[in-house]
Amino acid sequence: DLTQAAFRQNPLHDDYSDVMFATGDLVIRSADGTLVFVGRKNTQIVKVKGHRVDLAEVEHALSQHERVLESVASVLGEAETARIEAVVLLDLDGADEKELLRHCRGLLPKYMTPAKIRIMSELPRTRTGKVDRLRVAEMISNEGIGS
Repeated sequence: DLTQAAFRQNPLHDDYSDVMFATGDLVIRSADGTLVFVGRKNTQIVKVKGHRVDLAEVEHALSQHERVLESVASVLGEAETARIEAVVLLDLDGADEKELLRHCRGLLPKYMTPAKIRIMSELPRTRTGKVDRLRVAEMISNEGIGS
């Protein structure tokens, strides 16, 4: 049953023998049509510069800061150019990116510390109220996040 669930019919073809494997990778299509890896459907282990990283650990470290209400970490790039970036929702008293980066450096190894942390006034949500991780990854990838 699990194997069957992982293999799905290719939605681009009617032929039932044409199947695709559901990897859990999230991608966006850039303006030139290239598929850009932006993360995983869940926060499973990802590779960053040869190291295995659970993005939930990065998010947990961020959440340990007294001003962080919510955080989302994502990986941009691949292989040796991969980097972690994060967005955070802060309480009213706030903090700045430098303070949050110092906080992360005190809790995480260098390869797990976000290259950039963006402070947002709200996080995009799905219809069910959960953080829309795909939308966050798209926003990070497009540099379309404002404070």
